[in-house]
Amino acid sequence: MKYDLKISNGTIVDGTGRPRYRGDVAVANGTIVAVGEAPGAARREIDATGRIVTPGFIDMHTHYDAQIVWDPVLSHSPWHGVTTVVMGNCGIGMAPCRERDRDYLVSLLSLVEGIPEECLTEGMGDWGYETYPQYLDFIERRGTALNVVSQLGHHAVKTWVMGPDAQDRFATEREMEDQRQILRDALSVGAAGFSIYNGPAHWGPGGKPVPSRLTTAEQFESFVAVLFEEGVGGIDLNWGPVFNPNTIPALFDRYPIQFNRPQTGTSHNTHRNAAVSAAWKRGVKWNPQIGCLPNSFEVGLEDPFMFAIDQPLGSHRGKPLHDLFDPLIAMTVPQRLATYKTADFRSEFIRQTDRDDWNTRYWPLLRVSFSPSDRSAEGHLLCDLAHAQATSPAAVMLDLSVSSELAARFVIENPQDEDVLVQMYMDDAFRMGASDAGAHQGQIADYRYPTYFLSHFVREKGFPLERGIKLMTTMAAECYGIHDRGSLTPGMSADVNVIDPDTVKDGPLERVNDLPGGSRRLFSNGNGIDYTFVNGVAIREAGTISVDADGPLPGRMIRDFLPHSQRWKSTEEMNAAC
Repeated sequence: MKYDLKISNGTIVDGTGRPRYRGDVAVANGTIVAVGEAPGAARREIDATGRIVTPGFIDMHTHYDAQIVWDPVLSHSPWHGVTTVVMGNCGIGMAPCRERDRDYLVSLLSLVEGIPEECLTEGMGDWGYETYPQYLDFIERRGTALNVVSQLGHHAVKTWVMGPDAQDRFATEREMEDQRQILRDALSVGAAGFSIYNGPAHWGPGGKPVPSRLTTAEQFESFVAVLFEEGVGGIDLNWGPVFNPNTIPALFDRYPIQFNRPQTGTSHNTHRNAAVSAAWKRGVKWNPQIGCLPNSFEVGLEDPFMFAIDQPLGSHRGKPLHDLFDPLIAMTVPQRLATYKTADFRSEFIRQTDRDDWNTRYWPLLRVSFSPSDRSAEGHLLCDLAHAQATSPAAVMLDLSVSSELAARFVIENPQDEDVLVQMYMDDAFRMGASDAGAHQGQIADYRYPTYFLSHFVREKGFPLERGIKLMTTMAAECYGIHDRGSLTPGMSADVNVIDPDTVKDGPLERVNDLPGGSRRLFSNGNGIDYTFVNGVAIREAGTISVDADGPLPGRMIRDFLPHSQRWKSTEEMNAAC
């Protein structure tokens, strides 16, 4: 048989968790046709001696909903072996959207996900769609380098139905029925599920709650009922008054569907972790997502997102300064800089942050990561610099920010308990996710988690390679009912990585200004991934992207998912075979 592609003599780690073995992988017409033994020649042959051959990685938690409009390559995920992304998380989505509501959704996405409004406005252009089905069709026509799974985000749905009232009040029953019908229609055209946000951290324009926060328990349950009635699609949710360890198992008893992603931490959330494990053991398909990189967030006064809107991450809880920073959100960067230089702002910023929540749970965790006006400050804790100068951390932040024309950056460090993480990775209830790729691009770069995990946890700490690959492939696929990728099995789509296990690693962080409008993001190149194939086409090789963003792209809009009744069957069969 003549193959299109043959990868020979590699160590195959097929994504099912079974032990690695030496063999070949052969591809024809974008599909894996032979694994192990693949007699015959191919149009392209790759000798993978000394390399591991794995399925392409599936990133369960991205926010590419806007970026995909202007960046069909979905950078920088392909740099780290990701071949499929799931977007539409946290209730966030850019469809459906009436023309009248575009500015609101742009502002909402900017505030919640830390993407500058000018970047979104320029990048989205004339949008090119209104309804959710039109949005999926638009992406499919445009093409993507990666495979894309889309969930319907509740914020957009509620805004479509209620307009500006969406963030001010709860929906009426008539408005709820309109929202439920949009969900039904979305599932019928290929939405993987529904995402909704109920937690306290997200705030929208004007310091008002995001639309999903104004949803009652009964209304939330009615969305779950639609997913159950339609027989397909999971629900992505966050911790909050409506969703907690007590309510989710009870809902599952009535509606046994897939529940994804109330994020869990490590040691400070052991009570939640125990509840998840207990629910899983009694049959609840509830898969919280956990990250693997240290919980770090780079912030700065150029974009005061973390100070004005979002509740700080992890265990630190500095109360957001809405009255001080909300007026700055709509300003340009030069206008913000002028404001920071005023005596009134300086005195208020110092006064409002000189209190217990900031002095004990926020300032001590901030380290200077980038200070072009004073490079000697880089690497130092803000509190140490403040102590040496006999001043406050707020004053030091302002001084470094103003003197650098707001280029200075500060990283919030909140290390995770890696021993607890390893225990969770070995627990079938938990999934590896939470990369936030496409969001907070000037603040985090967690899209690099696959190369970091393979370097730090697998090579350095000795985590089982087979389990690690399974976490990033089949275990992610089963959460969404993705049935045609995630393992190196004949008949599966040919999403494949060829990796050097001795050199794979995430690269150092660099600051680049390559987003629309010149907006900044953090860039990390992935090392040690020799080849990444999507549907049999090489999208990255020899350290560079090998497809043209303006040319034909191999990714697919995935629209067909396993129904609830079959959602876990394939993985259970794989486990039994192992």
